Amino acid sequence: MKSMMPFEKFALPVVFALAAIGYGASWMMTSDEFANHWIAREDGLLEMGTFFALLAGAALCLYRAWTLRPERSRHFVAILVATAVVLIFGAGEEVSWGQRFFGIETPEFFQAHNRQSETNLHNLVIAGVGVNKLVFGKLLAIGLVCYLIPLGLLYRRSDRFATLVDRFAIPVPRLYHTVAVLAIVAVVETSPAGKRGEINEFAISTIAFLILLNPANRSIFLPGIGSRDRRTTSSIDQPNPTIDVSQTLEMEVRRAA
Repeated sequence: MKSMMPFEKFALPVVFALAAIGYGASWMMTSDEFANHWIAREDGLLEMGTFFALLAGAALCLYRAWTLRPERSRHFVAILVATAVVLIFGAGEEVSWGQRFFGIETPEFFQAHNRQSETNLHNLVIAGVGVNKLVFGKLLAIGLVCYLIPLGLLYRRSDRFATLVDRFAIPVPRLYHTVAVLAIVAVVETSPAGKRGEINEFAISTIAFLILLNPANRSIFLPGIGSRDRRTTSSIDQPNPTIDVSQTLEMEVRRAA
């Protein structure tokens, strides 16, 4: 695919391979054995992969916020910073904020209300309802589907919607990003293992980083480059007026190649 970056051509097969290894292991072991295996256990391969993918995404957003601050509006930059904060929060939650790394004892509140007696929010159980299952399960799944499918379709079909998306610094997934996430999740959900979610978290977080790195609207995240040719330069706050549309397209094609 011409739109795929060289790094993606390397990263996507690795993601698929590790997801396949995890999926195979989940079938060959009992649920408890898989949960304690080095690939799926706490601070295991998949969890650490998720952690570093989220941190990499946060670092990318902060880098873009810094480099784009002279060219984009304050709210555009603020959204990039907010995205980085959300990703850092997700990374911290993934490893219980370093509790196991530093040997920090779990506070009494989390011992009483956390399903795994860890210092994190996503494993809390409130009034008999698991936060992980409700918020990070059902609600996040609905949001992910809406992000992967309707967003991309509307972005390509509606100039007005695309302009709004660009103004709010929302990275639009490419078709192969969407197919990769949906394919992995669909297969992994057939696993009988209770911790199969670790495979999905790893796949979704790493592909989310690839979406941030090379979205369909990548031009809005590049200094000195405006949005797609079908919209005017007004779709980007404070664009560089010296860049011609034809030059913009040529530069974007070269960067994405």
